[in-house]
Amino acid sequence: PDSKLLAIATYGLYLHNIQTSEQINIIDSGWVNSVAFSPNGKVLATAQYEGVKLWLVDGGGEMGTITDSDAKSVAFSPDGTKLAISIDNSVKLFDVATKSELNTFNAGYPYSVCFSPDGQILASAGTGINLWSVESGEKLKTLGGQSDSFKCVTFSPDGKTLASVSGSYDNTIKLWNVEDGLLLRKIQGHTGYIESVVFSPDGKLLASG
Repeated sequence: PDSKLLAIATYGLYLHNIQTSEQINIIDSGWVNSVAFSPNGKVLATAQYEGVKLWLVDGGGEMGTITDSDAKSVAFSPDGTKLAISIDNSVKLFDVATKSELNTFNAGYPYSVCFSPDGQILASAGTGINLWSVESGEKLKTLGGQSDSFKCVTFSPDGKTLASVSGSYDNTIKLWNVEDGLLLRKIQGHTGYIESVVFSPDGKLLASG
């Protein structure tokens, strides 16, 4: 969150100092599908075939397991109290402190999950992009058609725009208006598959790969 560390997820977690590129730690976590920093930067959550685990950034010690279910993606809420996890055909919401399940959203085999910057909306990318109310669990809207597949989704820093990566491997990024659910723009230029996309902190740039 402070832009000082980079976590690379593969077979294990590799932490690098962004300024010096120095590798500062290796966490022997096994194969990792997705990784997320807590908002205070002190904890890492990993989504793995063996479940979701929490790790201390300083020292790499394991803090515990949230769930033993095969997980594809994981995201902290902006206040760090909740963890959203994509498991099978649903997104499950957990309390980080108690590790108890708070809610389940039937999300159509989601590959990716993320919270809006204000923590009020949860987005899942899979069969369509579904937006959910974190508080009530109500589905607010679906972006794209029900037969459309999406690999990744992320909110802009102001929460007004969503960027998505197609799961059909058409090498495009789509930008959506969160309020009305309409497609704003399709970005082309990649010559190969895109797996992930993210906004810069000021919202002016997108990085994809």
